[in-house]
Order: sequence, then structure tokens, then C-alpha cells
Amino acid sequence: MINHEPFELKHGYKFGSTNNADKFRSTANYTDSAVFDFIGKAKKEAWYKNTLL
Repeated sequence: MINHEPFELKHGYKFGSTNNADKFRSTANYTDSAVFDFIGKAKKEAWYKNTLL
């Protein structure tokens, strides 16, 4: 995943891939979901209470 040109995703483009604006939105969406998933998993770890994100 790259959140700048050439905006490449391995698993498809949620907002399409016909122009750079759509590709950017798709890569930004993917980045947001990956960070959300990471934080959700981190909250279940003992070290999370001592972590600043």
C-alpha cells in the first residue's frame, strides 16, 4: 500500500481506480482501517496501558 503516487493497493480500490483522486481516497481508507485494526489489537495487550499513540 502506498498513500502517494502511484497509489497502489494489492486488494482492490474501494473508491475505484479511474483517476488519482479515487486512488488516493482508496489508499487513505486502507491506511485508516489498518491503523484502526492495529489499535484494536493493541488494546488487548498488557503493554497498551503504558503506550502513547
